[in-house]
Amino acid sequence: KLVLTLHSISFIKYRKAYKRSFKVYYEWLVPKALKRADRIITVSVSERKNILNIFPEYENKIDVVRNGVNEIYLDKQRFNEKEKFILYVGSLSPGKNVEHLIKSFLEISSRIPHTLIIAGNRMPIFKEMSLKGPIQKVFFRENIGEKELADLYASADLFVFPSFYESSGLPPLEAMSCGCPVIVSNIPALRERCGDAAIYCDPNSVEDIAEKILLVLQNSALKEQLTKKGIERAKLFRWENSARSMVKIFEGVYGT
Repeated sequence: KLVLTLHSISFIKYRKAYKRSFKVYYEWLVPKALKRADRIITVSVSERKNILNIFPEYENKIDVVRNGVNEIYLDKQRFNEKEKFILYVGSLSPGKNVEHLIKSFLEISSRIPHTLIIAGNRMPIFKEMSLKGPIQKVFFRENIGEKELADLYASADLFVFPSFYESSGLPPLEAMSCGCPVIVSNIPALRERCGDAAIYCDPNSVEDIAEKILLVLQNSALKEQLTKKGIERAKLFRWENSARSMVKIFEGVYGT
């Protein structure tokens, strides 16, 4: 018996983010694994639809089990930092749209007292971004632990996550858990995740990302509203709920 979790088919849906060797291997591997599996699990309703658009024959054996938020982020006490900053957390894949985030920040950096912190690692499966040289008021952090990451969320004035493609997206919910206002891309997976607890931006528009950043930073009432809604939204995504769903699937497959 085989229960398979397929987190994402971004290697098909957003091919330009990946190196050729990775794409070739996964395009060979994934169809074979899907055919072999007794049940298939993915992490969001929107990603289930994406998978079925390409592999419609598996409609009757694919389930959704949403990822949860780790306890270290839940009910995290906020820190009031003297130096204000905007935060991004995630890989430095082209699909994460970090270049547009930096460009949007630079457009408005003279109008706000904030720096931008990019907390993410480069991964060998992804193509390299074209970022070169030092960028004023933008700081890169790599290889940080979970406690340090939780402190960053709790200290940030705003979290921005402008991905072109996501199957699920944990960082926005981690930020919400820590009371940080969130801006995310207007894409299906992030709308499913964040509901009405985030501000949505057009990931293809540097101007729109910049406008949404200013909208939140310059409106204290909106920031407070997003903080309250975000904390409540994140409570819906507990690993205990994910575990119960997984157990039901295993019981169905194994007949226990």
